[in-house]
Amino acid sequence: MKSFCLCSRYETLISMRLAGIKGLEIHSEEELKEALEELMGHPEYGLILISEALQNMARDHVMALKLSQRDRMIIQIPEPGGYKDRDYMMRYIRESIGIKV
Repeated sequence: MKSFCLCSRYETLISMRLAGIKGLEIHSEEELKEALEELMGHPEYGLILISEALQNMARDHVMALKLSQRDRMIIQIPEPGGYKDRDYMMRYIRESIGIKV
């Protein structure tokens, strides 16, 4: 299985390429949706990394894909400067398993 990164900043794209992960720099919600649909058609990509800014841009669409895919994972990653939403992990755990930590 291969990994692919969708990000909104050039620095993140270069970092991923240095780690051997292919990717695209995306700037609009339409571009993001097109890229995700194309990636869903390629079974060799098992891990799709998506930046926080892009996740927030099309949250409902990305979450629908996360829930519908059984053979690949879509994971949110921070871009330079870290997560803007500091409570992201705790909220994600709460929403996923219904336990307040």
